[in-house]
Amino acid sequence: MAEVNCAVLGLGRVGWHHAETIATKIPGARLAAVVDPDTERLAKFAAKYGTPGIQRFEDVMDDPLIDAVVIASPTPTHIALASAAAAAGKGIFCEKPVSLRLGDYDQLIETINRSRVYMQVGYMRRFDPGYQMAKSIIEAGGIGEVIAFNGITRDNGAPPPDFIAQSGGMYLDVLIHEFDIARFLGGQPITRVYARGKDVMYGTFRPYDDADHAYVIVDFANGALGQVEGSRCAVYGHDVRAEIIGTRGTLQVGYLQQTPVLHLIPHQVQHDTLPGFIERFGNAYEEELREFIQRVQTEAPSPVTLEEARPALLAALAATKSHQTDKPVTLASLES
Repeated sequence: MAEVNCAVLGLGRVGWHHAETIATKIPGARLAAVVDPDTERLAKFAAKYGTPGIQRFEDVMDDPLIDAVVIASPTPTHIALASAAAAAGKGIFCEKPVSLRLGDYDQLIETINRSRVYMQVGYMRRFDPGYQMAKSIIEAGGIGEVIAFNGITRDNGAPPPDFIAQSGGMYLDVLIHEFDIARFLGGQPITRVYARGKDVMYGTFRPYDDADHAYVIVDFANGALGQVEGSRCAVYGHDVRAEIIGTRGTLQVGYLQQTPVLHLIPHQVQHDTLPGFIERFGNAYEEELREFIQRVQTEAPSPVTLEEARPALLAALAATKSHQTDKPVTLASLES
């Protein structure tokens, strides 16, 4: 199989990690370029890995030697970059959320289908061993019929205001993962959400009508119930867990302790915690990129197409509207 020349667009936290992974860990991939308007970041990455740095995204699209792009730039740029990559015939991996507007997202679906390029959306939890095992158990009938889902995503700090302003907020930036994994595990569409969120700790989210802590009650098509929690207030570390309740059993996914060591002292047990999402999902990030490169090489179908990722976006948009109106919102109402 031919080596895939890949460019990473955006060198923020996730983009930097993706670029490092492609440069050092993915067979069949060659990191041909990293792109970011910040020359300091480009120089720092080049000094460590020797990869050429480019400031203009357009230069990558015009380069016929680059076969695929990983889009990890700010969310508002995703649609334009994915559309340009499709027009240039390049394979596309795009971080979530792909778009903050459903109309733009559906237009991109048409663009991708028309161009017939490969595209994969970055829902890395689907590649995490724990979530994958839970899905296998559920599909084998190991807990009976799923009747409830509880999901937790707690980050250990607030992003800067410039990120908050363009990220899409708690529901589109953070809890979209919960909406996706709830459907991935249970196999049922989300039909209605009711969101409540507040800026309870930082004060920096309020100007954007955003929240640093939120809860969403979720209804599924088969009558199952769900509750998801999103937080930026976990001062103790990064905490992502799920509980799937069935008629014949329950599954719990996730962990908080990073190092398998307990410090036992009188009347107390101590252990470390996960410092961030890279540490928690490093293997999943690597696996999704491995799949991306292999499927670009073999022209196999994408494991997470735009169509497959659309329900999570729809749920996140509905939750955002519910947060703004303080009313339950059906997902069907956003389709009209």
